[in-house]
Amino acid sequence: ALANNTNTSANEVAELVTKLIKSTSETVSSVNDIQSSNNLLSGGVEKLNDDYTSIISCCTSMKSAINGASLRTVIQTVKLDHIVWKGEVYAVASGVSNKSIDSFADHSSCRLGKWYQTSGAELFSDSHAFRQLNEPHKVVHRSGLEALALILDGDKGAAIEHLNKMEEASETVMQYLDALIEQC
Repeated sequence: ALANNTNTSANEVAELVTKLIKSTSETVSSVNDIQSSNNLLSGGVEKLNDDYTSIISCCTSMKSAINGASLRTVIQTVKLDHIVWKGEVYAVASGVSNKSIDSFADHSSCRLGKWYQTSGAELFSDSHAFRQLNEPHKVVHRSGLEALALILDGDKGAAIEHLNKMEEASETVMQYLDALIEQC
């Protein structure tokens, strides 16, 4: 009876060991499957991360291009407004317009002057071209208005000298604005 009990117990132990080995084998297989899935997931996450990095890089590049284009557009608008201001001086000087001298914007209240004092100063304060821009801009306004005053006084010769000064200063203003556009 003892031998039978020992034999039965041995069979039960053998059966238990077989089940344990099978269970361990299944567990190892499951762990391997999980590890394989984790490796796939990790690779997918890395690819996704790389894709996001690429998207962010593209967006940053696009933002930079848009900001540069926007800034160039603002400077071109400032240049155009400068030309319009001079055109108004010539219109009054030639008698095509009866705009009063007092109604002309001075160098700090025209579009260029306002831009120079606000966003231009924030963006280009370290720029040599920007720092040099204000003085010839003042000369443009001062000379243009002085030419108009001289025309009203009948001194066309002196008025022409001031118009020439206005044009020389205006050319310098345009060169500095073009230099700023190149920095965008």
